[in-house]
Amino acid sequence: MSGVWIPAWRYSQGLYRLRDKNPSLFVIHYSAVQSYNGLVNYFSNNPDRRWADSTWVVGQDGQWCCMVRPQDCPFTNGNGLGVWYDEYGNLTSLINDIALTTETSNDIKDGFYEYTDGHYKTLAALFKWSLENFQYTHVTRVCSHEQLTPAYKQDVGKLFNWEKFLVEYVGMKQEIYNGYMKYLQETSNISGPNCWTGISAEEANRKKQISLDGAMKAHRDLYNKPSSYYMR
Repeated sequence: MSGVWIPAWRYSQGLYRLRDKNPSLFVIHYSAVQSYNGLVNYFSNNPDRRWADSTWVVGQDGQWCCMVRPQDCPFTNGNGLGVWYDEYGNLTSLINDIALTTETSNDIKDGFYEYTDGHYKTLAALFKWSLENFQYTHVTRVCSHEQLTPAYKQDVGKLFNWEKFLVEYVGMKQEIYNGYMKYLQETSNISGPNCWTGISAEEANRKKQISLDGAMKAHRDLYNKPSSYYMR
């Protein structure tokens, strides 16, 4: 893969901070900053003096950079704000410690965000690279920000084409994809007049439980299976 190293703001929480757990989850975000250069500038110069950063940033044309080393702990998802399963099947609230995160810069359409073939191609390359280099369980160890914290986040949003990403670009078998979508689609594609408007606590808890139940089922079904089992 050909990308560039542009370190995050030197006081960002994730920069050069080693993880307490092995990375085992690939999390996709979108950003309110529409341009790739604008998003990279935000994380590197941090005009708001926030701790936020990301492992990678991906642009509409497929350009990308690394802003926090994959072995370090990005401050993107919010430790303590949600729970997910780690690679051993244990629930953890240390989401940042297990997550490799990608922030996508997007163009706005009707209040949501467009994704391009450049986005999908680069996201797939980064995801496959992480599977090969960190040896974590399987291809369903990928989700979006809204699965982790559905009460107040709705990215990647309804315009993200999971089938194009996972089947066409990652190479997941269609039947594995179909099973994965059974729970992922029930917690994704949340619609509304404003993509940053949260949902009710009751609805968020319902969607979160669907995510966790499905993630655990996928983990049990695919654990210790060879890659040929789920890849074309």
